[in-house]
This record gives sequence, C-alpha cells and structure tokens, in this order.
Amino acid sequence: MNEIIKLRYSEDLVRESVRAFVGRTLVKAMGRRGWIVIVGVVIWGAYCWATGERGVMTWLALALPVIVGLLGAWIYAVHYRNSLRKFRAMKEPEATLSCGEEDFTMESSLAKVTLKWAAVVEVWRFPRFWLILFSRSQFATLPLADLDAETQALITRKTTDAVGWEADSGGKRGFVREGKEKEGVG
Repeated sequence: MNEIIKLRYSEDLVRESVRAFVGRTLVKAMGRRGWIVIVGVVIWGAYCWATGERGVMTWLALALPVIVGLLGAWIYAVHYRNSLRKFRAMKEPEATLSCGEEDFTMESSLAKVTLKWAAVVEVWRFPRFWLILFSRSQFATLPLADLDAETQALITRKTTDAVGWEADSGGKRGFVREGKEKEGVG
C-alpha cells in the first residue's frame, strides 16, 4: 500500500485518547474480581461505620475508593502531561502514516519511526480514534477521520497476522470490542 496518510491531531483528541487509554488500562488491570473486591470492602466498611465501629480497618475500607481514584488521577495526569508536552512540541499538529506489508512508518516534526507489525501488541478501537499499543504503557493514536476504510482494513489484517489473533479491545482473543458501543461484551 505505502500511501502516505496525513494524520491531524488536536488537544481534544490527545485528552480523549489519554482518558480512553488510562480508563481501559485501569479496568483491565483491576479485572472484574478486583472491582468486586473493592465494592465488597467498601460495603463492609460502611456496615462497620453504621454499627459504630470506627477502627483503623473501617477507615482503610472507606478510604479504598479514594486511594484508587487518586491513583487513577495520578496515572492520567502523568500520561496526559507527557502526551500534551509532545503535542505542543510539534511544529504542526500532524503526522504521517505509511503502511506496508512488512512494517509501518509514522513521522512528525519530532521523530520518525518505522516498526514491524509484530511490534503491535493490541489495537483498541474507539469511535474517533484507534490506539495502537506497543506495550502496557506505550501507544500511538490514529485519528479515524484521517484513515480510509482500506487503511483500517490493512491495519486490522496486519495486526491480526502479527499477534496471531485479532488484536482486540477486551483482553480476549478472537473478537474485537468497539469502544463504548459494546461495553458489556467480554
């Protein structure tokens, strides 16, 4: 294919992509059981509080959602600050993407990188953009407004070939969960 595609970015897109990345990362890291445990601990803490128990364990149980919330906010702030710093350092808020059969290249005024498709760990799909993940903490944002159907199909095919299944959004092999539209799946 090797057509050069211009990708346009904005602060809103940066903010939205970081929010999506951090949100899905936290949900994925905690898992369903983790969230059930947190809710259970908070319910237990509320019960203890209601029955007059004001011990250290009660306070810790009630502080747990605050601690998790602060941790999430801190992770978001770090990723957002780093992403915004890179965005603002760009001469123009755009990059180019060139997809080939073996690799793909992204280039902006800051850097140029060519990677094999095998470097892609997952593709998280959202209504306005895709996040191409290279590790648990590194990703690139592809604005869908700039990607035609042919390029989207190529990226899907090449990432499927690279990881051995359709790189997905839900941490399960064999299907793709599209952003918020199918939130209940998986």
